[in-house]
Amino acid sequence: MTLTAEQDVGRKPLCETANKRDGSRFIIRLALRVLAAALVLSGLCLWVLPGSNRESEVLLFKLVLSITAFLGGVGLWQTGMAPAPPVVELDIKGGELRLVRECGPVRRRLIEQCRFDDLGGAEQNGRQITFWAKDARMLAEITLGNAAAHAILISALRRAGKLA
Repeated sequence: MTLTAEQDVGRKPLCETANKRDGSRFIIRLALRVLAAALVLSGLCLWVLPGSNRESEVLLFKLVLSITAFLGGVGLWQTGMAPAPPVVELDIKGGELRLVRECGPVRRRLIEQCRFDDLGGAEQNGRQITFWAKDARMLAEITLGNAAAHAILISALRRAGKLA
């Protein structure tokens, strides 16, 4: 979570949602990992199976095929990794909440941007604040340890009429 004073990301939000809970991403990641394991195991089985030919041309072909299967398996395994969770940015002065996915040291993708006025609501439970969209979808859940930042955020949400 990041509190920003006056930062303009300047990008349009993607059409994806941050909290997709139907399980399709998990199934795709699982299928990619199973396929990756199958490729690596098939590359190893080329050398282990009994009765394989030991001629030089066949050995070269097996070497190239097993290296390709291993590299393909490693690539699919890396593709099947879960993405990093989005970072919540709160621009209190501008009155908006941004969900940003950091795609590297320099690149950042804006997933969702919502002004405090356009929020469906906010709930406070101690230091934990949950932000809801108008379609009853949870946008973000943050916990602020800094008392001054917490008080400023609470007052900004009360001014917008999103927190009682």
